[in-house]
This record gives sequence, structure tokens and C-alpha cells, in this order.
Amino acid sequence: ERSGQYFTPYPICQMMAKLQVNQGLQDIIDKKGFVSASDPACGSGAMVVALADEMYQQKINYQQTLHATVVDLDPRCVHMAYVQFSLLNIPAVVVHGNSLSLEEFSHWHTPAHVLGGWPQKMERQKRFEQFQELLQVAVADTPKIVKEQPRPSPAPIEPMPNVAAGTQLRLF
Repeated sequence: ERSGQYFTPYPICQMMAKLQVNQGLQDIIDKKGFVSASDPACGSGAMVVALADEMYQQKINYQQTLHATVVDLDPRCVHMAYVQFSLLNIPAVVVHGNSLSLEEFSHWHTPAHVLGGWPQKMERQKRFEQFQELLQVAVADTPKIVKEQPRPSPAPIEPMPNVAAGTQLRLF
């Protein structure tokens, strides 16, 4: 409290997680393979822990379908979040930095992030989304196919008059 930090009580975190974990979350997982969570002022990481707990309660394997990226300015909070995520096997990147100025002093990858192959999963998803955007642009730029109107038949070609060999044809 003396340092101006106020941590969100865990029951509030649980209530917020219950609001997020629904069929829409499962639809995102089915479509992308995972969901991403971000917390710009993570404190001890209670919001992400509550989200992982709620996913577990709903029989969703958070260790394979949740990735968190969290930031805090206080190094003690960064350490608290890192320890909690590591012990709960939550794939995450914990950033010691300032969310407002976008400064980054250090970042910590949890063991679940590294061992779960999350850098590759996220890169693959990023490339897939870029491909989809390119495909949508290409489809939008493709001209619409218009049904062609029947063309009138060309006029019959008149046969050339008999020209004697060696004579010059006149153009005018």
C-alpha cells in the first residue's frame, strides 16, 4: 500500500475468469488452437492464475491452450508472477517493464513456455493470420466475373476480286 500498489483480491479475479471462460473461449481454441491472455499490470499474476484455474474447472487443458504475456514495473511482482506461473505450469512470458511507455527491462519465459514449444506455436499462428489477410486482400481485389453478353456474329468477308498476277493492288 505504501508503494501505491493495490492487488486485486483473488475472489474478484475468479469472478472475472468465470465471465471469460465460456463457449466463445472454446470456439477460439477450436479455431486457433490456443488463446492468449495479457495483463499490463500483473502484480502477482492472480488474474492469469484465476483464468487457468477456471479453464481447469471447465475441463480445458490450460497448459496446452493458454499462453499469457504479463507486464509489471515492480521487479518483485515480476518474480512473484514468474514463480506462480512456473509452479502451476502456465506457459507465459513475464516482462519487467512499463506498459505505458513500452519500455522493457527484462523478460522471463516460464518452463512451460519453453518446453511446450510456444515460440514456434505463436510464430506459426502469426504466419497463418498473415496468410489469411493476404488471401482476403487477394479475393477482394479480384474482379467480379460478369456474365458475358452474346457477341453479334461478324459480317461475312467479301472475297477479293480476281487480281491478275503482277499487278499492283491499289490502297486508295
